[in-house]
Amino acid sequence: MNKLAIALIAAATTTGIATAQTSRLEWRGDGNSAAVVNAGDTVLVEGFLSWDIQGVGLSSADYTITLDGADMTDGLNYAGPIFGRNVAMLSPLPQVIIDTPTATGRQIVNAGPFNTIGAFQLPGMLNPLFQSQNPVRVFSFEFTAGDAGRDVTIGGTLTSTAIYTDMMGGSAFANERMVDNATVSIVPTPGTGALIASAGLLATRRRRKA
Repeated sequence: MNKLAIALIAAATTTGIATAQTSRLEWRGDGNSAAVVNAGDTVLVEGFLSWDIQGVGLSSADYTITLDGADMTDGLNYAGPIFGRNVAMLSPLPQVIIDTPTATGRQIVNAGPFNTIGAFQLPGMLNPLFQSQNPVRVFSFEFTAGDAGRDVTIGGTLTSTAIYTDMMGGSAFANERMVDNATVSIVPTPGTGALIASAGLLATRRRRKA
């Protein structure tokens, strides 16, 4: 094999490695991808960002949160500092986090013009609280189930991810970004079905007597 062929193979291999820079935003309900709850129960929902880029920690990310199947009977608590964005990774500009109804449910977004929620931290050289873990939690909120008989799918978009390649501030961007959803299934409270059936039977008997 001549030197030119070897060089071309090496270049192709290097290009393949470079294009495999991915990041993933995974949503979990009480630590799992699926949770089954009764109406009135509360689930801790957390979003964890991971990446396969060689680096020392997250630089920045932008994302939105959707809750397909949710309605206004559900409670959402994303108030900081306990919930909401990771307090060690707040964006340089102030953000107001809100939730609004959508055609398919509800969403949690930034009230700014682009709607994306931002995560950001300074490089380790300048940041004594630098978080290097992979995955890292970027957002959390409490979901309190409202009306029963629904599945709520928690997902959204991940529009950008940058990873520090060193503590000095060098960074690389993920060119493939994925979101793993979590599902919360709201079932009737135990005994509710029997109570409804009893009420229906009683109503039938009353109609017969009348």
